[in-house]
Amino acid sequence: MQEVITAKWGNNIAVRLPKKYTEQLNIKENEKLIISVKDNTLTLAKPRAKKTISEIVFEKTGLTLDEYVEKYPYDGSDYISAPSVGNEVFGD
Repeated sequence: MQEVITAKWGNNIAVRLPKKYTEQLNIKENEKLIISVKDNTLTLAKPRAKKTISEIVFEKTGLTLDEYVEKYPYDGSDYISAPSVGNEVFGD
């Protein structure tokens, strides 16, 4: 933990991030960060990278998306039927 000093920057208040923290988190100049406040604590975080469905499947199963679909084909058995609530058109 390290204390930092605030400074005026236009109409805002700025905080300089110490180099050891920016290096640890690989934060670069002009990079977007997420800022939040909870229980009187200010938190800065790097946004989570968005993953593709292929990356998620591989992380969870160790299979490529094609391998997963071949091993676990979808048969529609978990389809939930619901009453129409508007002007939905299904099929032809």
